[in-house]
Amino acid sequence: MKNLFYSIPLIVSILIPNMLSAQTKHKLHETDILGYLVDSRTEEPVYDAKVTVILASDTNVVIPAGISGGEQNGFARSWVSFTVNQPGNYIVKCEKEGYETTYNSWSIEKLYKSEKSITLRIPFFIKKQKTDNDHQLGEVVVKATKVKFYVKGDTMVYNADAFELAEGSMLDALIKQLPGVELKEGGDILVNGRHVDELLLNGKDFFNEDRKLILDNLPSYTVKNIKIFEKKDMMRALVGDTLHKNLAMDVRLKKEYSVGLIGNAEAGMGTDHRFLARLFGMRFAPHSNLTFYANTNNLSDDRTPGEQGNWSPLQQATGVTTLYSGGLKYNYSQDYFRYMGDLKVSHSDGKSNRYTNSENFLSSGNTFGRNFANSKNHNTTLSAMNVVHDMNKIPIGKILEINSYRLVPQLRYRNYSNNSQDGSATANSDIYGNYGKEWRDSITAPNAGQLLRSHGLNRVANSNMGKGHRLSTETEAMLSFNVPHHDNIGMYFIDVLSFTDAKDKLYDHYNLQYLQENTTDFRNRYNFSTERGFSNRFIANTRRITLMPRQHLDMEVRYTNIHQRETRERSLYLLNKLDAWGEQTTHNLGELPSVDEMLQAIDNGNSYWQRNESTLHEITAYLRAYNYRKGDRHKQKHTVEMKYQPTVSFYTNRLHYQRGVLDTVLTRYNRLFEHSINVNIWPTGDNFPRAWTAGVQYNLNTRIHDLSYLVDYRDDSNPLNIMLGNPNIKNAHTHNMQVYFTRNMKKQRLFHSSVSANIYEHRLAMGYIYDTQTGVRTVTPDNVNGNWDLTGRINYSARLDKNGKFTYSTNTDATYTNSVDLIEQLRSEVHATNINETLKLNARFSAKASLNVKADLHYMRATSNREDFSTINVADFDYGLGGVFQIPLGFQFSTDMTMYSRRGYNDHSMNTNELVWNARLSRHFAKAGLTVMLDAFDLFGQLSNVRRTINAQGRTETWSNVTPQYAMLHILYRLNKKPKK
Repeated sequence: MKNLFYSIPLIVSILIPNMLSAQTKHKLHETDILGYLVDSRTEEPVYDAKVTVILASDTNVVIPAGISGGEQNGFARSWVSFTVNQPGNYIVKCEKEGYETTYNSWSIEKLYKSEKSITLRIPFFIKKQKTDNDHQLGEVVVKATKVKFYVKGDTMVYNADAFELAEGSMLDALIKQLPGVELKEGGDILVNGRHVDELLLNGKDFFNEDRKLILDNLPSYTVKNIKIFEKKDMMRALVGDTLHKNLAMDVRLKKEYSVGLIGNAEAGMGTDHRFLARLFGMRFAPHSNLTFYANTNNLSDDRTPGEQGNWSPLQQATGVTTLYSGGLKYNYSQDYFRYMGDLKVSHSDGKSNRYTNSENFLSSGNTFGRNFANSKNHNTTLSAMNVVHDMNKIPIGKILEINSYRLVPQLRYRNYSNNSQDGSATANSDIYGNYGKEWRDSITAPNAGQLLRSHGLNRVANSNMGKGHRLSTETEAMLSFNVPHHDNIGMYFIDVLSFTDAKDKLYDHYNLQYLQENTTDFRNRYNFSTERGFSNRFIANTRRITLMPRQHLDMEVRYTNIHQRETRERSLYLLNKLDAWGEQTTHNLGELPSVDEMLQAIDNGNSYWQRNESTLHEITAYLRAYNYRKGDRHKQKHTVEMKYQPTVSFYTNRLHYQRGVLDTVLTRYNRLFEHSINVNIWPTGDNFPRAWTAGVQYNLNTRIHDLSYLVDYRDDSNPLNIMLGNPNIKNAHTHNMQVYFTRNMKKQRLFHSSVSANIYEHRLAMGYIYDTQTGVRTVTPDNVNGNWDLTGRINYSARLDKNGKFTYSTNTDATYTNSVDLIEQLRSEVHATNINETLKLNARFSAKASLNVKADLHYMRATSNREDFSTINVADFDYGLGGVFQIPLGFQFSTDMTMYSRRGYNDHSMNTNELVWNARLSRHFAKAGLTVMLDAFDLFGQLSNVRRTINAQGRTETWSNVTPQYAMLHILYRLNKKPKK
C-alpha cells in the first residue's frame, strides 16, 4: 500500500500525456478579443444587441461579433467576442431596439504571436433613445411564488426575499437558511462541504478578513441576493494564472441600499442583568466604502428566535462573556489604486464554570476522575489589520509592466489577566455516583472522606492568577509584473516580515494530596516566560506557462523561502522553598519576595531557554491539463481536467536548548516530497455551478515535529504529569483521498455526495506510564501507526410541490475512526463510529406565515479489543419546530421550540431531556424607522451544555455554564439615506 502512495508521480506522468487530445489549430497572428457591452448612462449590461466590428481604413472588412450573457466573478456581463487578424483602428457598431445606433472606436497597434487573447478593461457603450412618453405606472400587484435559488451562467443565485426571517434578523440568519450552506462558529462558511474562500459585499472583499462584523450587523432586509461562484484569485490573476480559483460568496445589496448611507442602532435591556447595545453604519459610494461600528452585550450568543438554523447546545459559547468592541473600516479605489484598512479595539470580561467527568483506559484497570474549574478572564485587544495599499497597471517603458504593487502593514496587541479556582480527584473505581451533586465538596474539604481515602489516588486544589501581553506585527509587500504582449512571461514576488513579542506572568498555589500514601505536596509557584520571534517569507511565482497550447497543458512554478528565528525562555520559581513562603495562607496569590530571595527559589530543572532557527527552500510546480470529449449522439459531451502539484522541500532546523545542567544543540535536515492530484469531470460548456461534477483527489502531506520533543529532558513542574523527551521521533505523513459527485438539478434540487479517507503514518502519540498508587503519568512522545478514518457524506435538498412552498433537506455523514495510542508502553486501539443526520422541512404558506421543522441525530459507538474496555453507545438528538408569522395589528411573532436529549453518558445526571423554547414579538414602525422587539430565550430554563470526546486514551464528558434564560426588550432604529443623484 505504501509503495502505491509514493508511486503517484509515475502514474501522473503516464496519465497526463494520454489524456491530451489534438485540438483546433491556432492561426498565426490571430488574436481573440473579449469585451463587454454596457448602457452609457447606467453602465448596466445590455443583452441581445447586434455588434459589428469594422476596420476603419477599409470599411469592406466587417467582422461579426458574438454576444452572450453571463456572469464573471459574480458581476453580470454582456460579453462581446470577435477575432482580428491585422492591427489598426476599428469601429465597433452597437445596435438594439430602444437604443441609438452607437459607434465605439477601438484600436490595436500590433498583433503578437505570443499573445493569443486580450480581455478589454474598458467596455463598449450603447446609448438609450430619449422619448417623450415616459409616465408613472399605476400600482401593479403581482402574485408569484418566489424561487429560492436558481443557476445563472457560472453562478448559483439565492433570492433573499424568498426566505422568511424574523424582524431584526441580520445576514447570518439569512445564510443559515440557504440550502446546501452551513455557517460555522467564527464566520467559516461551507457550500456542499467546500469552504468559502472569499466573502464579498457587492463584489468587494471588504469584510472577508472580519466576517463576523458583516454577518452580525448587516440587516437581512438590505440583501437582494447571495451568489456563489468560482473566482480567480486576484493576486494570481494579475500574472495570468487561471489554474487557481477560489469559491466566493457575494452578498449583493438591493439597489436602494447600494449607494448612500445605511445604518442601524439597537439597544436592549433584559432580565438577569442582560443588556445589548450596538451601532452600525456603512456608507457606500461608487469608489469608496466607510464602515463604523460599536457593540456591547453580555449575551454570549447570537441566536434569533424562529430561524431554526444549525444551532445546537454543542455550538453555543461556554461561559458568560461581556463584550465591548468598536472599530472603523475604510476602502477607497479609483482606476488602478486601492486603499483599505481595519482599525479595531475590543475588551471582554468572561466568567466560566466547567465540570468534567473522565475515564482513563488502562490495562491494569481504568481510573475515573472528576474536575471542576471556575475562572474569570479579562482581554483587551487593539489591532490595525488589512491596511492595504494597491496600485495596478504601471508601465515601465516598453519592456515591463507592473500589474500590481501591494503593501499591507498589520499590527495586533493583546493584554490579558485571569483568575481561576480548580480542583480534581482521581480514583481507581467510579465512586462519584455515591456523592451525587456533592462530589465537588469531596475535593475541596480539608479532610477527605472515607470513600475517597479508600478508592482515591490523588486530589488537587489549585488557585491561579495570570497576566501578560502579546504584540505581533506583519508587513507584506507584493510586486507582480509581466512582459507586455507575452502570455507566458510574468512573475509576482511576495515578501512578508513578521515579529512577535510576548510576556506572561503566572502565579499559583498548588495543593496536591496523595490519598493512598497520605502525603501532601504544596507549591507556591511563579512562572515568568517570554517569547520573541522573527520570520521572513519570500515567494517568487511565475506566470501561467502554456506548455502545449493544442493539448491545453499549463504550468506555473513557485519558489518559497522561509527563515524563522524564535527565542523562548521560562523561569520557574518555587517560592515555597523560602522559609516564610511555605504555607498557603502566609502570602496572598501574586505576591513576590525580594530579588535576592527569588534567586534562591528558582527551579533550575524546570526552567529553560531555547532558540530555534529554521530555513525552508521549497519548489512547487502546478500543472493543469484538460480536454473536451465531443461524444456522439448517445453520449454526453464532457470535459476532463487533471491538476497535479508536486512539491520538493529542503528544510533545516537548528535548536539550541538549555535546561539545568543540560546544554545541547540539535540540527535536523529534511528533504521532503509532497504532492497532490485532482481529476475532475463535468459536462462540456458548463461553468460553475455545473449541472454535475465528479472528481477524485489524493494528497500527501508531511508534518515535521518541533525539535524540542527530541531533547532528552525531564519536566516535572506538574507533579502529576511528568514530561520526557524522545530523540527518536520521526516525521509524520498524512495520506488524504476523496471521491465526490455533485449535481444541480431542475426544480431546485441539489445533491452532493463524497467519500474521504485519511491514513496517518508515524502519528505523534503522547504515550504514558501510569502509577496506579499515586495517579502520576510519565509522558513520552512517540510515533505510532494504525490511525485512520473513513467518512461518507450525502446532502440533498429539493422542493416538495410545484410552487416551491414546501422544501426539505437532508444532510447525512458517517465516520469510522481507528484510533491508536500508547498507554503503559502498550498499544491501545479504539474503534469509533459517528453518525450525524440533520433533516429540515420548510413550509412557506404565504408572505405572512412560514414554518420550519428540524431533527438532528449525533450517535457514537466505540469498541475495543481490550478486555477491560466497555462498549460505549452515546447519542445526542433533538427535534423541534419554529416559524415566523404575521399577526394582527402589524405584529410579527417568531418562535422555535426544540427538545434536546442525551443518552448513554457514563454520568447518568447528563442523560437529560431539555425542552428549549425561544420567542420574539416585534412590530415595525416604517415612518419612524423603528422596530420594537421583545425576546424570550429558554423560557423553561432547561438549557445546559455537555460535550464529549473519545479516543484511545479515554473519554471525557464536560458540562459548562451557558447564558441563562432571559427576556429582553429591544429597540432597533434603521437609517437609509440616499444621495440626491
